Amino acid sequence: MGFSFLKQAKVSDIERNFGIIIDSGEVDRTVDFAIFYNHRLFLIEVNFYSTSGSKLKATAGEYREMAKFWRSQGAEFVWITDGKGWLDSKSAIKEYIDDGFYLLNLEMLKRGCLTEILNRGGV
Repeated sequence: MGFSFLKQAKVSDIERNFGIIIDSGEVDRTVDFAIFYNHRLFLIEVNFYSTSGSKLKATAGEYREMAKFWRSQGAEFVWITDGKGWLDSKSAIKEYIDDGFYLLNLEMLKRGCLTEILNRGGV
């Protein structure tokens, strides 16, 4: 596919490896994956929740703000999450999706949705 990626990437790693300077808004935040493809930067977080609770809602809110912040800098944030825990927290997912950010579950990942997002180049 011709892409470059980093796992457990800090913004300093992204600058050093891809030559892209982004502000994390925090002290050198780490994302699960950073992918540079087709002249675009994609920042990816992956998690799985087997139980529901306030952590899911807090995570959804945090990721929504991160997605807005990084999109304003020209990077796209992709959240890959799954698990039965989300069955009781659908409103948090809906708010994230309603803002137009990328959210994938494991089935979508298997069907190639991440590849489609990368090829499309983001929003």
